[in-house]
Amino acid sequence: MHLFPRQYATYKLPENMPSVRLTEVQVRAAKTPPGVAQADLWDSTVRGLSLRVTAKGVKTFSLKYRNACGKEKRIKLGRYPDMSLADARAAAMEHRARIARGEDPAADKKTPEPEERTVSSLIDEFVKRHASFNKSGKETERILRREVEPTFGTRDYASITRAEMIGLIETIADRGAPVLARNTLAAVRKMFNWAVSRDLLDRSPCDRVKAPGRAPKRERALSTEEARAIWRAAQEIEWPFGPLIQLLMLTGQRRTEIANLRWSWIDEEKTTLIFPATIMKNGREHLLPMSPPVAEIVKDLPRFGDDDRVFRSRTNASKNVVSGFSKAKRRLDQLSGVADWVLHDIRRTVATQMNALGVQDTTVDRVLSHIIPGVSGVYNKHKYLDEKRDALERWALFLIALP
Repeated sequence: MHLFPRQYATYKLPENMPSVRLTEVQVRAAKTPPGVAQADLWDSTVRGLSLRVTAKGVKTFSLKYRNACGKEKRIKLGRYPDMSLADARAAAMEHRARIARGEDPAADKKTPEPEERTVSSLIDEFVKRHASFNKSGKETERILRREVEPTFGTRDYASITRAEMIGLIETIADRGAPVLARNTLAAVRKMFNWAVSRDLLDRSPCDRVKAPGRAPKRERALSTEEARAIWRAAQEIEWPFGPLIQLLMLTGQRRTEIANLRWSWIDEEKTTLIFPATIMKNGREHLLPMSPPVAEIVKDLPRFGDDDRVFRSRTNASKNVVSGFSKAKRRLDQLSGVADWVLHDIRRTVATQMNALGVQDTTVDRVLSHIIPGVSGVYNKHKYLDEKRDALERWALFLIALP
């Protein structure tokens, strides 16, 4: 069954073609009649929004409008199913609001591309011209900066493949963060859809990438025997993953925070790490003391000229170390003999063991950069430095002394 009335199923549809309130079912099932190259199905919910379907089954959302000079324009929004009907309506309404202010969305597309075609430059443009105008823009930017830019920032955005996007999302899910994986896919999908709508890309690498299913909340903490086995295994793994896993275990910080560590964040004289707000999940700067074992590991790490990154890929200096975690984790499992665990379990283990060592809950929360209920979000970040240092040193002594 074709969803286009036969009398309107011509190559060029009449201006007065009736519109209907589109549904996802209609969009999914829409086809052109035999012999018809393409046809438009108009949405009655957002004026000017249409779904263009070709004989080959390509479905593209677009918005038709008149600019301030009365000239008729059409702007491409994105392809289905990569862009959902709901997303298409949201994008169309945003453009409508701009048109009402006298702006011309189609004129933006004539703006020359950035000199750099990197993912980092695409994130900058997307945030500047689109995300910053949305209610969820700050959260979208935070996810792109923390989860996408470290891995793909220096890459040409046109070179990113669907397989790489699947790998990124699965890597996030595998570390015990399925919700973040879904949110990351949603954020990067919006960005690439926007790039397609601006004719910066022909197709989004997120096309047909499915979000991971909802996993039950993990409560697993490693036993002392398992923690010791993983610690020993990490000592046998070469840079960058061996030292990185050791730092995860000694500090209890999130994987992305340690994997994206910069030399400029390290104060070796004061033996502290300063994680900027942009890398932190709660959006707040985090001051963390270094226990003696952490300071020793950091001192022995290799440096590469002016490269500010503490960790990077062994085989490709342009890549972030995050891209190789899955392989390193498999080797860690083999060496340690520990099964059914994810890297985020380390963080839970640190919290559990610190409590067992007599560290107060609020101090553990401050070490892990949790937001403490009932406590003001603005306080002297140096006030609890001694308590955090004591907690981390207690935990380090316990971990290293395990038989």
